[in-house]
Amino acid sequence: MSKIQFSFYRVDSSIKEDFLRGIDKNKFSFSMNTSLNNDIKGNSIFVITLDDEIYLSNSSNKRKVTSIESAITLFNFEKLALNSIEEITSYLSRRTKKTFLEKISLDISAFSEVLNKEIYNYFLEYHNQKINSVLKNKKTFHNSVSFMQDDAIHFAISIAKLDNSFRLESVEIKENTETELIRLSEDNVIIFDTNNDIQGLSREIDITGRAIYRNESEELIIYTANKNPLENLLGVDLIYINNIQKNMVMVQYKMLEKEGDSWIFRDNNNQLRDEAERMNSIKEMLNDNSQNEYRLNPSPFFLRFIKRQSLGNNPVSFCISLDHYQQIMNQPVTLGPRGGRRIGYDEMQKHYIGKSELESLIRSGYVGTYSQDTDNIHEIIHLISSGKQNDGLVIAFKNRLSGE
Repeated sequence: MSKIQFSFYRVDSSIKEDFLRGIDKNKFSFSMNTSLNNDIKGNSIFVITLDDEIYLSNSSNKRKVTSIESAITLFNFEKLALNSIEEITSYLSRRTKKTFLEKISLDISAFSEVLNKEIYNYFLEYHNQKINSVLKNKKTFHNSVSFMQDDAIHFAISIAKLDNSFRLESVEIKENTETELIRLSEDNVIIFDTNNDIQGLSREIDITGRAIYRNESEELIIYTANKNPLENLLGVDLIYINNIQKNMVMVQYKMLEKEGDSWIFRDNNNQLRDEAERMNSIKEMLNDNSQNEYRLNPSPFFLRFIKRQSLGNNPVSFCISLDHYQQIMNQPVTLGPRGGRRIGYDEMQKHYIGKSELESLIRSGYVGTYSQDTDNIHEIIHLISSGKQNDGLVIAFKNRLSGE
């Protein structure tokens, strides 16, 4: 319960019709000044007022849309049987009543930890069915594997840059398996047909689910899979095949742990070192130049370092290529006081790219394999899928539909 964050949002009368249409579509987004609303977190429960109507809703992760603005999407709306938001105050303690009134006097605000608890208890007692409906759809992760698979799914969706013309056509899951794809549309999930043609993938890969987005000219197909317990482990968590620009990129997630005031990754058991050696052996199979195409970096391998504490709530991260990682891990800046190697924000000295920058590079075809290697992905994906059982792997294809 202590992890549930409530926030408040007042719908301005000028966008009333937009908000009501959003309720009908179960999706409404709004923007805010990032620096002025730093305490507003994604994946929260929002208490919303529209004139005298009160709603509860879930929210997406907070995402940056410009250099000064961020956006949040609200969904799963539940209307409360209240005449006004002020009615809640009579059920609050004296110490939180004043805080609550201050918070709802603003257009948008985040509740304090103490207020969160009292508001939650109030909803449990007087609006139990509504709050439980919202909580049911709140993102929670049992472990870092489920978080990373969910994040990789949305990473692929962001790379594809799906606009309003795309629709989610289907979500299919394999019976008696777990996949975070179910979060995309829990109401319209069907059982995955293992006899379906799997685009360019080995039949030995243990597919757990598939989702398809389409518009009139393009499609995004996302597969989730378990890595098989074979010897060759590369540790890749996301494979993105861009069949429009003919490039393929593979991203591995690593967790940054809090050490004092710093966030650090240590390859204590040399797992990443061993994985990197296997990635290098894959790179030797690939072309490093092409007369007809241009890449800033033809290597498909990238690393994404994420602060562990931010799991499930707009994770804070930085991205670097495998080549950059191997280069910097041999530099004095990553050498710790006891002779070990470490990497984090301080060691990188801002020499990295963010998630959105990597998305753009992949989408435009500026990084990743050349087309000849992208077209021959079968053996590569088979090797990458050979890893620890139950680790989540996400494979996404961006395709242009025939006739375009």
